[in-house]
Amino acid sequence: MRIRYWQEDLEKIDRKSLAEIQLKLLKQTITQALKTPFYSQRLKKAGISSPEDITALEDLHKIPFT
Repeated sequence: MRIRYWQEDLEKIDRKSLAEIQLKLLKQTITQALKTPFYSQRLKKAGISSPEDITALEDLHKIPFT
């Protein structure tokens, strides 16, 4: 049995599709972070009160890192 530690289809994905996947996952992370008091407070101070406030990967600079 051969175990794969990667997804072949993602290894060959084009840049636009990769960016779309990354943005979707970033928004999911923001959704989860907004459910915790610590990150919710920091995100709201940075002007992020919903995942829709992140519209592109270029918005990554808006997210406060702790």
